[in-house]
Amino acid sequence: MRQQVVIVSGNKLDAFGDYIGTGSQAERWFKALTSTDKATWPAFVAAFEKCWPPVTITEKMKAEYERELLDHALKEEDVGKKTTLYNRECWTHVAWAVKTLQLATDAGIDQGTSMIWQVRSKLPNVVKDLLKDEEYKTWADFTKAVTELKGSRLAEKQEQHLKQTQELKALHADLARHSIMLQLRQSHSLSITLCNTILSGSKNLPSKTREKQKGQHKEQCYADPG
Repeated sequence: MRQQVVIVSGNKLDAFGDYIGTGSQAERWFKALTSTDKATWPAFVAAFEKCWPPVTITEKMKAEYERELLDHALKEEDVGKKTTLYNRECWTHVAWAVKTLQLATDAGIDQGTSMIWQVRSKLPNVVKDLLKDEEYKTWADFTKAVTELKGSRLAEKQEQHLKQTQELKALHADLARHSIMLQLRQSHSLSITLCNTILSGSKNLPSKTREKQKGQHKEQCYADPG
Protein backbone atom coordinates (compact mmCIF):
# COMPACT_ATOMS: atom_id res chain seq x y z
CA MET A 1 0.00 0.00 0.00
CA ARG A 2 2.83 2.37 0.92
CA GLN A 3 4.58 1.58 -2.35
CA GLN A 4 1.42 2.49 -4.27
CA VAL A 5 1.20 5.83 -2.45
CA VAL A 6 4.82 6.58 -3.27
CA ILE A 7 4.27 5.72 -6.94
CA VAL A 8 1.17 7.93 -7.15
CA SER A 9 3.00 10.81 -5.45
CA GLY A 10 5.94 10.34 -7.79
CA ASN A 11 3.66 10.48 -10.82
CA LYS A 12 2.08 13.68 -9.56
CA LEU A 13 5.47 15.27 -8.97
CA ASP A 14 6.66 14.29 -12.43
CA ALA A 15 3.50 15.73 -13.96
CA PHE A 16 3.92 18.93 -11.95
CA GLY A 17 7.48 19.27 -13.18
CA ASP A 18 6.32 18.97 -16.80
CA TYR A 19 4.20 22.11 -16.46
CA ILE A 20 6.90 24.33 -14.98
CA GLY A 21 8.33 26.98 -17.26
CA THR A 22 12.01 26.58 -18.13
CA GLY A 23 14.20 29.05 -16.27
CA SER A 24 11.30 30.22 -14.13
CA GLN A 25 11.30 30.84 -10.40
CA ALA A 26 9.10 27.78 -9.98
CA GLU A 27 11.65 25.59 -11.77
CA ARG A 28 14.47 26.81 -9.53
CA TRP A 29 12.31 26.17 -6.47
CA PHE A 30 11.35 22.70 -7.72
CA LYS A 31 14.96 21.68 -8.32
CA ALA A 32 15.96 22.90 -4.86
CA LEU A 33 13.42 20.70 -3.06
CA THR A 34 14.81 18.14 -0.65
CA SER A 35 14.02 14.45 -0.79
CA THR A 36 11.85 14.94 2.28
CA ASP A 37 9.77 17.55 0.44
CA LYS A 38 9.29 15.07 -2.41
CA ALA A 39 8.68 12.02 -0.24
CA THR A 40 4.90 12.31 -0.35
CA TRP A 41 2.37 14.47 -2.09
CA PRO A 42 1.16 16.12 1.17
CA ALA A 43 4.79 16.98 2.00
CA PHE A 44 5.22 18.49 -1.45
CA VAL A 45 2.00 20.53 -1.10
CA ALA A 46 3.18 21.80 2.30
CA ALA A 47 6.51 22.91 0.79
CA PHE A 48 4.69 24.56 -2.10
CA GLU A 49 2.30 26.49 0.14
CA LYS A 50 5.21 27.57 2.33
CA CYS A 51 6.75 29.27 -0.70
CA TRP A 52 3.46 30.42 -2.21
CA PRO A 53 0.84 30.74 0.55
CA PRO A 54 -2.75 30.33 -0.63
CA VAL A 55 -4.58 33.59 -1.28
CA THR A 56 -7.68 33.93 0.84
CA ILE A 57 -10.60 34.96 -1.34
CA THR A 58 -12.84 37.49 0.33
CA GLU A 59 -16.42 36.33 0.11
CA LYS A 60 -19.10 38.84 -0.70
CA MET A 61 -21.48 39.83 2.03
CA LYS A 62 -25.19 39.23 1.62
CA ALA A 63 -25.77 42.97 1.34
CA GLU A 64 -23.36 43.13 -1.61
CA TYR A 65 -25.27 40.44 -3.47
CA GLU A 66 -28.52 42.25 -2.74
CA ARG A 67 -27.06 45.47 -4.12
CA GLU A 68 -25.97 43.64 -7.28
CA LEU A 69 -29.47 42.24 -7.54
CA LEU A 70 -31.00 45.72 -7.49
CA ASP A 71 -28.38 47.08 -9.89
CA HIS A 72 -28.89 44.23 -12.37
CA ALA A 73 -31.37 46.06 -14.57
CA LEU A 74 -33.06 45.11 -17.80
CA LYS A 75 -32.74 48.29 -19.85
CA GLU A 76 -35.84 49.51 -21.61
CA GLU A 77 -34.02 49.90 -24.92
CA ASP A 78 -32.93 46.24 -24.78
CA VAL A 79 -36.43 44.80 -24.45
CA GLY A 80 -37.43 42.71 -27.45
CA LYS A 81 -33.84 42.21 -28.55
CA LYS A 82 -31.57 39.18 -28.51
CA THR A 83 -28.25 38.51 -26.81
CA THR A 84 -25.90 35.59 -26.13
CA LEU A 85 -26.05 33.41 -23.03
CA TYR A 86 -23.71 30.45 -22.59
CA ASN A 87 -22.78 30.72 -26.29
CA ARG A 88 -26.42 30.47 -27.32
CA GLU A 89 -28.70 33.17 -28.67
CA CYS A 90 -31.64 34.12 -26.49
CA TRP A 91 -33.94 37.03 -25.69
CA THR A 92 -32.57 39.69 -23.37
CA HIS A 93 -35.30 39.16 -20.79
CA VAL A 94 -34.37 35.46 -20.58
CA ALA A 95 -30.69 36.27 -19.99
CA TRP A 96 -31.74 38.83 -17.38
CA ALA A 97 -33.90 36.27 -15.56
CA VAL A 98 -31.10 33.66 -15.47
CA LYS A 99 -28.61 36.14 -14.01
CA THR A 100 -31.20 37.45 -11.55
CA LEU A 101 -31.93 33.98 -10.18
CA GLN A 102 -28.21 33.36 -9.76
CA LEU A 103 -27.77 36.59 -7.81
CA ALA A 104 -30.76 35.78 -5.60
CA THR A 105 -29.26 32.34 -4.93
CA ASP A 106 -25.88 33.86 -4.08
CA ALA A 107 -27.61 36.25 -1.69
CA GLY A 108 -29.35 33.31 -0.02
CA ILE A 109 -32.86 34.66 -0.61
CA ASP A 110 -33.92 32.50 -3.56
CA GLN A 111 -36.27 30.31 -1.50
CA GLY A 112 -38.35 33.24 -0.26
CA THR A 113 -40.04 36.38 -1.51
CA SER A 114 -37.54 38.90 -0.17
CA MET A 115 -36.83 41.74 -2.65
CA ILE A 116 -38.88 40.21 -5.48
CA TRP A 117 -41.25 43.17 -5.71
CA GLN A 118 -38.39 45.64 -5.46
CA VAL A 119 -36.71 44.05 -8.45
CA ARG A 120 -40.01 43.68 -10.30
CA SER A 121 -40.73 47.39 -9.89
CA LYS A 122 -37.49 48.21 -11.72
CA LEU A 123 -38.47 46.23 -14.82
CA PRO A 124 -39.41 48.20 -17.96
CA ASN A 125 -43.13 48.96 -18.18
CA VAL A 126 -43.46 46.82 -21.29
CA VAL A 127 -42.35 43.76 -19.31
CA LYS A 128 -44.40 44.59 -16.23
CA ASP A 129 -47.52 45.02 -18.35
CA LEU A 130 -47.23 41.44 -19.60
CA LEU A 131 -46.43 39.91 -16.21
CA LYS A 132 -49.36 38.73 -14.15
CA ASP A 133 -49.98 40.43 -10.82
CA GLU A 134 -49.54 37.35 -8.71
CA GLU A 135 -47.76 36.41 -5.52
CA TYR A 136 -44.48 34.73 -6.35
CA LYS A 137 -43.47 32.30 -3.62
CA THR A 138 -39.82 32.00 -4.67
CA TRP A 139 -37.36 33.67 -6.99
CA ALA A 140 -37.56 30.64 -9.24
CA ASP A 141 -41.30 31.31 -9.70
CA PHE A 142 -40.69 34.97 -10.48
CA THR A 143 -37.84 34.46 -12.94
CA LYS A 144 -39.74 31.59 -14.59
CA ALA A 145 -42.64 33.96 -15.23
CA VAL A 146 -40.27 36.44 -16.88
CA THR A 147 -38.57 33.73 -18.93
CA GLU A 148 -41.89 32.45 -20.25
CA LEU A 149 -42.80 35.83 -21.76
CA LYS A 150 -42.76 35.60 -25.55
CA GLY A 151 -39.93 37.59 -27.05
CA SER A 152 -41.88 38.40 -30.20
CA ARG A 153 -44.73 39.80 -28.12
CA LEU A 154 -42.32 41.94 -26.11
CA ALA A 155 -40.75 43.22 -29.32
CA GLU A 156 -44.19 44.17 -30.64
CA LYS A 157 -45.16 45.94 -27.41
CA GLN A 158 -41.81 47.72 -27.32
CA GLU A 159 -42.30 49.02 -30.85
CA GLN A 160 -45.75 50.34 -29.93
CA HIS A 161 -44.33 51.95 -26.79
CA LEU A 162 -41.56 53.70 -28.73
CA LYS A 163 -44.07 54.97 -31.29
CA GLN A 164 -46.33 56.36 -28.56
CA THR A 165 -43.33 57.99 -26.87
CA GLN A 166 -42.30 59.71 -30.10
CA GLU A 167 -45.84 60.94 -30.72
CA LEU A 168 -46.03 62.29 -27.18
CA LYS A 169 -42.73 64.13 -27.59
CA ALA A 170 -43.96 65.67 -30.84
CA LEU A 171 -47.18 66.77 -29.12
CA HIS A 172 -45.26 68.38 -26.26
CA ALA A 173 -43.01 70.20 -28.74
CA ASP A 174 -46.07 71.48 -30.64
CA LEU A 175 -47.72 72.69 -27.43
CA ALA A 176 -44.52 74.45 -26.39
CA ARG A 177 -44.32 76.19 -29.77
CA HIS A 178 -47.93 77.39 -29.54
CA SER A 179 -47.33 78.59 -25.99
CA ILE A 180 -44.38 80.70 -27.12
CA MET A 181 -46.40 82.22 -29.98
CA LEU A 182 -49.23 83.06 -27.60
CA GLN A 183 -46.82 84.76 -25.21
CA LEU A 184 -45.36 86.81 -28.07
CA ARG A 185 -48.81 87.92 -29.21
CA GLN A 186 -49.82 88.87 -25.68
CA SER A 187 -46.60 90.81 -25.27
CA HIS A 188 -47.16 92.61 -28.57
CA SER A 189 -50.75 93.45 -27.63
CA LEU A 190 -49.56 94.91 -24.33
CA SER A 191 -46.95 96.98 -26.15
CA ILE A 192 -49.63 98.44 -28.43
CA THR A 193 -51.78 99.33 -25.43
CA LEU A 194 -48.87 101.10 -23.76
CA CYS A 195 -48.03 102.97 -26.94
CA ASN A 196 -51.59 104.16 -27.37
CA THR A 197 -51.52 105.41 -23.79
CA ILE A 198 -48.31 107.30 -24.48
CA LEU A 199 -49.72 108.78 -27.69
CA SER A 200 -52.87 109.94 -25.98
CA GLY A 201 -50.77 111.63 -23.32
CA SER A 202 -48.82 113.67 -25.86
CA LYS A 203 -51.79 115.84 -26.90
CA ASN A 204 -50.56 118.80 -24.87
CA LEU A 205 -47.24 118.96 -26.76
CA PRO A 206 -46.64 121.37 -29.68
CA SER A 207 -48.09 120.05 -32.94
CA LYS A 208 -44.75 119.42 -34.68
CA THR A 209 -43.28 117.65 -31.69
CA ARG A 210 -46.48 115.67 -31.22
CA GLU A 211 -46.54 114.52 -34.86
CA LYS A 212 -42.86 113.52 -34.74
CA GLN A 213 -43.27 111.46 -31.55
CA LYS A 214 -46.47 109.93 -32.85
CA GLY A 215 -44.68 108.67 -35.94
CA GLN A 216 -41.84 107.21 -33.88
CA HIS A 217 -44.20 105.46 -31.45
CA LYS A 218 -46.26 103.99 -34.27
CA GLU A 219 -43.17 102.49 -35.88
CA GLN A 220 -42.13 100.92 -32.58
CA CYS A 221 -45.54 99.80 -31.40
CA TYR A 222 -46.90 98.30 -34.58
CA ALA A 223 -43.75 96.56 -35.70
CA ASP A 224 -44.20 92.87 -36.51
CA PRO A 225 -43.20 90.84 -33.40
CA GLY A 226 -41.83 88.08 -35.67
